[in-house]
Amino acid sequence: MIKKLVLTGGGTGGHIYPALAVAELARKRYPGLDIVYVGRKGAMEERILKSQPEINFFGLDVCGFNRRAPWTAGRAFYSFAMSYLKIRKFLKLYQPQIIIGTGGYVSAPTVWAGANLKLPTVVHEQNVIPGLTTRILARRASLVAVSFQGTKLKINATRKLKVTGNPRASLVKKAQPKRAMANLKLPDCKKPLVVLVAGSLGASGLRNVFIELLREGTVNKAWNVLYLTGKSHYEFVRKNVTVSSNVYLLPYYDQMPDLLALATVVVTRAGATTLAELTALGVPSILIPSPYVANNHQAYNAEVLVRNGAAQLLKEENLTPITLIDELTNILDNSERLEKMQQAAKSLGKITAGEQLLQEIEKLLN
Repeated sequence: MIKKLVLTGGGTGGHIYPALAVAELARKRYPGLDIVYVGRKGAMEERILKSQPEINFFGLDVCGFNRRAPWTAGRAFYSFAMSYLKIRKFLKLYQPQIIIGTGGYVSAPTVWAGANLKLPTVVHEQNVIPGLTTRILARRASLVAVSFQGTKLKINATRKLKVTGNPRASLVKKAQPKRAMANLKLPDCKKPLVVLVAGSLGASGLRNVFIELLREGTVNKAWNVLYLTGKSHYEFVRKNVTVSSNVYLLPYYDQMPDLLALATVVVTRAGATTLAELTALGVPSILIPSPYVANNHQAYNAEVLVRNGAAQLLKEENLTPITLIDELTNILDNSERLEKMQQAAKSLGKITAGEQLLQEIEKLLN
């Protein structure tokens, strides 16, 4: 039985929420488990962890290396070295039975230190294309867990690599769509619900098209449309969109699985954790991969769903209100296609991903 667990990952929700899913599943599996989450001081992970007092937060002053600004390398290396020494000292005293890193540069010093101390370490990769941190740590980790089958070909650590899926999928299977309907006061009607998601921080490229779409009144009255703007864009969107009887605006929604389970189609970026949630719930999607992410990894994530018939791809360069309406119409006005997309999405879902990861860890420890 595991008694002490260290989790580390940060920078984006795509790295943080899989780690928190592991934490929730592990606490149920191992009564009395003590968990320490290692993240960057003042970053998104620390803010999120404030609402979870049962998990201890350990902060590091680490910063990343911007490959477009090579002069930042010295500062990044110095912060890594100082963080490494700090976390190594802590791990030596704490002696966790397992360390799990879910990505982001903050996970690097923790997993590296753990490996050097001969502690069991796990690296979890959410994307098809592994990030730089994963590629570096994969050689040192005791186990590498990935979310997509195709990733097996892209990490030079196949001997210790397991395809488990994204742990977040294990939690969303418990989604309660009726709770979202009640909380959001959405009408209990037969209309399809289209959910537009720009990301937790919003995305200007998508925002401008979504605003134009809703402002022009081109949305089919036979649909309900809910636009999650992101907190930083809500006021701007609210001032530029007239909310009608079938259009709803929200800055953010805490229980996203409930909302996704309620949706008929979701229009979103192609972040790995979002895709894990959509497939676990069997929800069709129109994916607009961000062209601004490292290694164009969202395009590769989207390709998996599109190739299997679970999603439709719409590149940002081709995104207009008209192209988006056309894609939505082609799905929502064709019940046979909609059903096939739902089935395809469901077939890709790995709803026991978190449990599988914990089982692989138990094998490692035994």
